[in-house]
Amino acid sequence: MERRYLARQGILVLSQACAVVFLCRMAADRSQSGLANTLPLILISLLFLDAAYISLKNLNNSRLLTQFSWLLLLAAWQFLFSLFGTDRVLHGIFYLLIPVTVLETIEFLQTFLFQGSAYRGQKTFLILLRITCCCSAAAYFLSVQAFSLALLLQSSAALGAGTILMLMHRKRILFFLNSQKKALIRSFLFVVLPFTCYILVFMDRARYLENMGSYLILMTSVVSVHSIVNGRRSDAPLSSALRGREAVFVLCLAAGTAGMVGYLTGLGMTGAVMVFHVLFLMIQCFQILLYHRTVHRGAENHYEYSLSQLKREERLREDFSNYLHDEILQDLLSIKNLAGKADRPDIKRLIAETADGLNRSIRVRMESYRPTLLKRLTLKENMQNMLDSLSADYGEKAGKIDFICENNIFLVEPYNVMIYRILRELVTNALKHAQAAEIQAELSQQRGKILLEVADNGKGYEQEEYRHQDHRGLDSILEQVGMLGGTMQIRSGKGAGTRITIAMEMKGEDSYQSFIGR
Repeated sequence: MERRYLARQGILVLSQACAVVFLCRMAADRSQSGLANTLPLILISLLFLDAAYISLKNLNNSRLLTQFSWLLLLAAWQFLFSLFGTDRVLHGIFYLLIPVTVLETIEFLQTFLFQGSAYRGQKTFLILLRITCCCSAAAYFLSVQAFSLALLLQSSAALGAGTILMLMHRKRILFFLNSQKKALIRSFLFVVLPFTCYILVFMDRARYLENMGSYLILMTSVVSVHSIVNGRRSDAPLSSALRGREAVFVLCLAAGTAGMVGYLTGLGMTGAVMVFHVLFLMIQCFQILLYHRTVHRGAENHYEYSLSQLKREERLREDFSNYLHDEILQDLLSIKNLAGKADRPDIKRLIAETADGLNRSIRVRMESYRPTLLKRLTLKENMQNMLDSLSADYGEKAGKIDFICENNIFLVEPYNVMIYRILRELVTNALKHAQAAEIQAELSQQRGKILLEVADNGKGYEQEEYRHQDHRGLDSILEQVGMLGGTMQIRSGKGAGTRITIAMEMKGEDSYQSFIGR
């Protein structure tokens, strides 16, 4: 993990150094140091700065944060190359990066919005995006007109297909907008209003408004995602080295120093931005050295966090130890005792059955510790596969399992994994103990409220009998549901089967923090 983190920081430092070289070239060419480049240079600097900040904060090597920082870096370089209009090679690279940036931006946004899960229409949408991107890039080598037309078709296809997807998954979109409305409103005020003022001031000067549409769309998306991502706390001392006012003070000091140098040297805004990037490059190098030093000193380990981790690990060890002793070890001893008589057909069959049971037990326990939700499948498909697997494991002993659920149901993290685990535990309990001929599970989510109900027509039990029995599985579920602010109701009677109903509110405010921190 440390190597991956340092490698990523090294790439960002190299990118920052290359940006300084290009800015030096701009500063030397006075024709590119006009006032029209002021806003683009500021936005480019913000993109480089945010890419480094997100990557610095990504100590857990989250794939989403890594993808976000690379997207910021790609956009920064695209806009930087756009300023070299007189250089055919660099301006050509700028044009080639446009369809790539559009593709990467939309792919990131759909991953972020759907939290990396599969959804209806995903494959078709992504294939369409990639085909139109390749067509746009290829059209550049034909003519400017062909490239412009292909880029227009790419944008139109992405907009049209994206609109259809949003209508198909409008419940999820509305849930996202409602749960993240504060962050979205902040980003709107932070980006759209300043851009509007800028456009009104320079609306009669075409050169000042070049690429303004691209800047506005990308910056709105970036700031919206950043405001959500930035809510995630980091336990590392690097993020606490400069916080709030201290970070603002350091950045203002660097910007002020850069501006003064640009003014005194006569290099203007380009020179000021160049100096700012040099100072920021030094800060990046310092942060890498600080990280390396901190990790080797073990300063990341906070007492309370370590203590809680040890307690959780101890409970897990105890549970796993009991499982090894009560199930795995006993089956292994049985196989060992039977091995001496393996030449008899009935003993061979018994050994094979014991080994199959052992294999099944290990797979079930692995699923209970860490459920496997395949990203290429929807949540319903994952749950249906799990129930089919349980039914196959119990063979003839298993009753009929009916699962009722909408095809496009969505549960944000961590509710998807939690409900998956709870459903598995409840159905497993019914298969093991209820002696039911039929089990029915129903899952629904309406207006942010999750409802899970598992019912069987088995032997059931009286409430007094339930209190005197060991129900660690149900007690564990009750604890998990309670932690998420939900309720669990058990209705059962002797010979009348059992019905367990779980209800909880799906809160979206922290769901993206859970997804990002995976």
